[in-house]
Amino acid sequence: MCTIRLAIAIFRSRFYYPGHVAGSLPVIIFSHGYGGSDQGYEYLGRGWADAGYIVILPTHVGSDTVAMRQIGMQGVEDTAKAFELQTQRTGDIRFLISSLKTIEHQVPAIKGKLDRKKIGVSGHSMGAGTTLLIVGATAAPPNAAQQSFRDDHVRAAIAMSPPGPGRSSFSDNSWEHVAIPTMTMSGTRDRAGSGEPPEWRTQPFKHMPTGNKYQVLVGGAEHASFSLGQRFHACIVKESTQLWDKYLRGASAGLQSVDECKVTAK
Repeated sequence: MCTIRLAIAIFRSRFYYPGHVAGSLPVIIFSHGYGGSDQGYEYLGRGWADAGYIVILPTHVGSDTVAMRQIGMQGVEDTAKAFELQTQRTGDIRFLISSLKTIEHQVPAIKGKLDRKKIGVSGHSMGAGTTLLIVGATAAPPNAAQQSFRDDHVRAAIAMSPPGPGRSSFSDNSWEHVAIPTMTMSGTRDRAGSGEPPEWRTQPFKHMPTGNKYQVLVGGAEHASFSLGQRFHACIVKESTQLWDKYLRGASAGLQSVDECKVTAK
């Protein structure tokens, strides 16, 4: 597994890729949580790269570590601000997707190796909300109509500890147009900062249409378990890789529960 950090336009992005790249490989773009950066979630970058994927972790300027120091929790607690940041983040993802050919020329080891027809998007917390917007979920600023930010280049998605209805401008019907294969992951102790119970994190899955949708409940995991610590990281990597393998590589096997990660399909 190899890693490199690059500046793509205004983005600082970290890339993870297999040490030996044979043939073209699917691409996964990961969106960090509010207050994060491309420096985090190393276990996912390494785990997915070891499984044969090229992984890109951008820093979302405006909702990164620097922004959190400047505006604090306003970025998630203020509905209008959260909507603004989510909108910016979907633009970041679309820009990276459209720039994949340019990116190849900056990383000689993966030149000609990015399969731009096999793209997955994932994210944690606010990044999970970004992920769901990219694959068809809708959201609205206060007193406005629902808006779509879907990018049809994306083939599969994984949203880790996503926001439920009532936060980040999502409502109960926000997820009814998520049509592509999508996994949501959350923990049995995964409470939101404003007190919503762990079940709140499962609402996106419950409101998605049936067909190639998966909810993974991680026994004992909290919100930060998807970023910090190591207790659940092995099962998170194994469970998520099953989805990438099935829908980005065409693996025939169904998704199975792994250790603390219990999967439900619909």
